[in-house]
Amino acid sequence: MYLDFDAKVDYVGFLISSSGDPTDSESTFQICKLLSDYIQDTLDLVRKRTKAMDLSFGRRVLSTDLAFSGRVFIYHEDSLSLEQRAELTKIYRDQNCSVEFRGPDYLAIKLVGWAQEHRLAK
Repeated sequence: MYLDFDAKVDYVGFLISSSGDPTDSESTFQICKLLSDYIQDTLDLVRKRTKAMDLSFGRRVLSTDLAFSGRVFIYHEDSLSLEQRAELTKIYRDQNCSVEFRGPDYLAIKLVGWAQEHRLAK
């Protein structure tokens, strides 16, 4: 669970480790589908067990005062196809969530962008 005290919202992230076969997108896909049914349960559990407070700038904001933003980050080590991502995006949207995938291709895109920004690649 991520807490954004400035925006007074929280959001969730999940890490899906590799199945051992980086081409096995089906396992990651099925886990992502399963997780979509447990977002509210995850929020409730973390909120029940964890309390945090922001006391910066003379303010007092409790983690229990934050609203769920609907953002869900899925960090995954195995690849997902475009079709799988599209289907998962719809599943999460039906749960009133906005899912963002952070897999191997995301890292590659970010690295190329960083290299171009620092003039290391053409």
